This record gives sequence, structure tokens and C-alpha cells, in this order.
Amino acid sequence: MADDMGEKTESASPRKLSEARNKGQIPKSQDLSAAIDLIGGSLVILVFGASVINVMGGVMRRVFEYEAREVDSVTVGPILMTSAIESAKAMAPILGAAFLVAVIAQIVQVGFLFTTDPLRPKLERLDPIKGLGKLVNKRNLVKTIVNSFKLVAVLGVGYLYIDSQLHRISALAALPLIAAFLEIVSIATGVDAKPAPAE
Repeated sequence: MADDMGEKTESASPRKLSEARNKGQIPKSQDLSAAIDLIGGSLVILVFGASVINVMGGVMRRVFEYEAREVDSVTVGPILMTSAIESAKAMAPILGAAFLVAVIAQIVQVGFLFTTDPLRPKLERLDPIKGLGKLVNKRNLVKTIVNSFKLVAVLGVGYLYIDSQLHRISALAALPLIAAFLEIVSIATGVDAKPAPAE
């Protein structure tokens, strides 16, 4: 089976393994990393999602409540800057936690490794004949089939979820702008949030 998939059956020497590791050539599961990222991201949204939605809703409320005479070439800059700073502060915990989850997902599999070797340009990678050969081998065919099954599964789950939320989606047109925005975020994330009270 290994020969059919184009894999070598001989064990590599420790020296070769060390050199490969230093070059960033380490076997790891992309599916495991994606699963850890997905689970970690979902937990992060559950923990911080409601507060972020409330802050973003408050920012939008204040922006839309400005009267036309209060917004001109002098005031629009500070308004946008304040909104951007508040939005960045609200998103920082989620982005930071998501980055930490992604780092942990890699460290769990390969340990701590920093190398720039994979980023170096290599002319042999531009060979179209070799590239075509890699596209049509059996390993990539198996990967394509597996990825197709995963895509079908994701689309199926997405369809079932959207179908269960159709009553909320159809009611969006009757909601005020801020409430509709919060409802869309709630549908997309599964986190319920209420508009921030006006100051």
C-alpha cells in the first residue's frame, strides 16, 4: 500500500530526520490542526462572543445616532478613530485567543520549531512537469476524494442549520438596523446578544 501511494518504506536515519525538521519538513495532520482550531475558536466565541457583539452594537448605535449637522470633515476623523479603537479593543481577546489556539495546535503535534527555510524561493518548484506529476498521483487522488467527502459533510450541516434558522432569517426585514445586525451575528455564531443601552 505504501508503494502504491508513492511513499518510502525504509526508516530515515536520525540525522536525516533532524535535517528535515530543521527545514520544516515535519509530518503533521492538517485535519487535527483544523479540528483543534475549530473547537478552540468555538469556545472562544462562546466565552467572548456576547460581549463583543454588545460592544460592536454600541459602536454602530453611536455612529448611526449622529445627526447630519454633527458630522463634517473635522469631526468624521475622531468619530472613525474612536469607533475603530473600541472595535479593536473588543476584538483583541478573540483574535489573541484564536492565535494562541492555532499555536497550541501546532506545538501539540510537532513541538516548538521556528525556521524560515520553507519560505525561501526554490526554482525547482516552478517545474511544470513535476507539478503536473504531483497533481495526478494516487496520494493526491485519495486526498481529493477525502476532501470532497468533508466538503459534502460541511455543506450538509450548513444546509440543515440554515434550514432550522429560516424563520429568523425571514424576519430580518422587519427589524430595525441595529437589531437586524445583532440578529445576523447571533444566527451566524449561535450567541444571543442584546443591544447595548444608549448612553
